[in-house]
Amino acid sequence: MAAVCAALYPFNCIALITESAQAMVEEVTLAEIRKAKVNFKNEKFFNRLAKYHADKTQWVLDAWTETWLNPAFAAWSLDRYLAQVCCPVLSIHGEQDEYATLAQPQRIVERVQGPAELCIIPECQHFPHQEKLEQVLQVIKQFLANIKN
Repeated sequence: MAAVCAALYPFNCIALITESAQAMVEEVTLAEIRKAKVNFKNEKFFNRLAKYHADKTQWVLDAWTETWLNPAFAAWSLDRYLAQVCCPVLSIHGEQDEYATLAQPQRIVERVQGPAELCIIPECQHFPHQEKLEQVLQVIKQFLANIKN
């Protein structure tokens, strides 16, 4: 969503930071979403998600899984939007993200028009801000400090 906003509103966006962002559909993503769909039938996992989404949890889960697993979504990508992003970009991604390969953040930094930085967090999965908070904050702080308005 942030990449689309940066593309559509370039004069309102001075920088774009993505974390574990998907730029296209990958089979690894679909396989993990299929697993997650099964896992969230377990009340323990469902309740962890409910902590963030309350009474909308099932709706959020269905919107995510059913959209991504729909065959009509297989050709989706952010490419047309990425080509319009002209602000500085920082793409953060966990090296061991279970939902995506490193092709995702690489695609982001390769396709935007503005300067772009790729930050791969070692020994990290899909939630860098939870798994490696201090490192993520430091990378973001340095990135923002380097932006000239």
